[in-house]
Amino acid sequence: MRIRWAVGIAETGLVITLLVMPALAQDREAPKGEKYALLIGVRRYDPNQLRSLLYSESDVVDLAAPLKAQGYKPTNVVASRS
Repeated sequence: MRIRWAVGIAETGLVITLLVMPALAQDREAPKGEKYALLIGVRRYDPNQLRSLLYSESDVVDLAAPLKAQGYKPTNVVASRS
């Protein structure tokens, strides 16, 4: 009986801990850092390894706009085409 009681108490404590911890974590606001994005569009590859991609350069330019809309500073979004 004592073992069952001890296991029950331990399980209850675990459940309470799992329920309370996320609430405690939400009270603390994490420091906000800056977001950075490095977008690289590679068009030409070694033909013996991979085939070349026709639109990869324009894809990285197109991907930069939604990142900026989501809070990335324009100076922190670098799009490189090769």
